[in-house]
Amino acid sequence: MLRRPGLRPWLALFLCQRFPVAMAPLGLVYLGRGAEGSLANGAVLVGTHALAEALTAAPLGRRFDRRPVRREFALVLGAEAVLFGLAVALAGRVPLVVLAALAASAGAVAAGAIGGLRTMVLRLAPGEARAALGLESAAGTSAWMVAPVLVAGLGGWLGPLAPTAVMAGFAALGAVLAFAQREVRPVGVQRVVSGREMARDLAPLFPACAQTAASNLAVGGLTVSLFGLLPLLGVSGDASGVWLTVMAGAGIAAGLGYGARAWPGRAAVQSAVLLGALGLCVAGTGLATHQAMALVLVGGAGALQAPFGAARALAVQGSLPEHTWSVAFSLLYVGAGVGYGIAGLLAAPLIERSGPRAAIVVCAALALVVTGVSAAVELRRRPAVTPRPVSPALAGPRWRRRVTGTGSRPGPGPD
Repeated sequence: MLRRPGLRPWLALFLCQRFPVAMAPLGLVYLGRGAEGSLANGAVLVGTHALAEALTAAPLGRRFDRRPVRREFALVLGAEAVLFGLAVALAGRVPLVVLAALAASAGAVAAGAIGGLRTMVLRLAPGEARAALGLESAAGTSAWMVAPVLVAGLGGWLGPLAPTAVMAGFAALGAVLAFAQREVRPVGVQRVVSGREMARDLAPLFPACAQTAASNLAVGGLTVSLFGLLPLLGVSGDASGVWLTVMAGAGIAAGLGYGARAWPGRAAVQSAVLLGALGLCVAGTGLATHQAMALVLVGGAGALQAPFGAARALAVQGSLPEHTWSVAFSLLYVGAGVGYGIAGLLAAPLIERSGPRAAIVVCAALALVVTGVSAAVELRRRPAVTPRPVSPALAGPRWRRRVTGTGSRPGPGPD
């Protein structure tokens, strides 16, 4: 898969964009502690960063459908690097509200990049959407697996400001790598789309956003409750990091496996089945009475989440017109953030009142309800769009002959 032109530079850019996002939840806690001597203030920075991301992902994602990708990635990642760098330079010298504004701005400015990156990989691998999305899912899971360990190591070795400085470094490297990307173009003649038309085109997306939120609601409830669950199974809570690494490792393998072959049924059906199985795995973890059974179920949840993400994106790509892809994938990202947010708000009081088992089971049960309702709504519809994932900028002479009927004169090759 990585032998395709443009995919290796894309993967490098993807990781540079993902690492600051994956490092932010713990890295900004370290920043708050280093600047203010307070973990609570670090939580404020994390919250403002995540909220700003959620609010701006969709409108900024639309820019990647309308502007050259090299320039846009360089602009947003460069701005993110500057903002994180300023937060490090000013930590301890300015009030918390200024640091919060910098963290929020850093989250906001690059929030649309994830949608742009997913659209870009689909255009780089025409006809291989499943493999491309499987690669993206595995790479994203890898970043989320490594990031907490990287933050903890940097914070302990170099001090509490180091993780945010490294986040700025990743973003700066991404801004440089942006200029090595292939300038892929959408299929056909693109016209200016009004906000009303865009809203109409995106209407079928809401069940997908609900399912993405449900996935992260289940996994988020497990993640925040695992530290309290493990002692009930005779395992130290400090081992929760190892268990989450097992979950992420299973996700990497499963994401690559999903992308390696075709699977029966529509992608929308696959995503609903995978999400239902994920919810059952998480619920089973909350009910498990033996540590070996719980570990298997945690690994199973990871092995289901990555293919679910790939199948969900594949279904969206196949049901929406191409000019909406970057916005649509950014909205899925918003749904993921909402799911994690609800998990935290729901699990915290449940852990205090009823224990970690109840928190895990309730989050999983709610995720299963959302899965059932959203799948029923989505699967009643037929896809309204026949996707054409082949970009003329990359398709080459054979595609042009087949589509345009120009005979033996293929015209210009790829850029």
